[in-house]
Amino acid sequence: MFSRTTPGNRAAPEHDPLHLRIATAVMVLGLIAGGVAVVWQDMASRNGLLQTGAAGPGAAPSRALLKLPSATLTPAQTGNAGLRLQIAMSYGGRWDITGAVRQLAAKCATGALRPVDITEQQVAQALALADLPDPDLFVRTGGEHRISNFLLWNLAYTELYFTDCLWPDFDAGELDAALAFFGARERRFGRTPEQTRSPTSA
Repeated sequence: MFSRTTPGNRAAPEHDPLHLRIATAVMVLGLIAGGVAVVWQDMASRNGLLQTGAAGPGAAPSRALLKLPSATLTPAQTGNAGLRLQIAMSYGGRWDITGAVRQLAAKCATGALRPVDITEQQVAQALALADLPDPDLFVRTGGEHRISNFLLWNLAYTELYFTDCLWPDFDAGELDAALAFFGARERRFGRTPEQTRSPTSA
């Protein structure tokens, strides 16, 4: 499950001094890094692993801060496989697809790949989250009914769940409601209901 939420969607006033906005950004990133450190260790103790890849353009400070807790993991914990939490900082779906296209275009320029031979699988493998399966359930909090440039490629067959609940208030009960919604959906992956119910359908 991937969750997408934005805290307020309010731009900084034009009269804000640049140094104040920078200081605020650093403070927020510091709070995120502190919270990540706690979550990181909790997941490690439960055979989980937290990843901080898929950082988009302009996210160098985010990447630096989010890498700090990894130094506290033991070698055994780096191989945890019970649960994986992926954090995407400054991520954008268009940025991700553009990066994949550039990788494939570079191969075509060297003659290693012909444009006519490019497949969906090759595009998917060039994306930032190529090592993860496409999400089954997308949860958007805060009353917004859009995906806001998030995982544009990966959400092709994902069930979309929208709730008015704000992210800080999204508790176990809200999660149960999202899972109940998902459980009531018929997963067809582009097929008709009849094809889905047929034992011979592929």
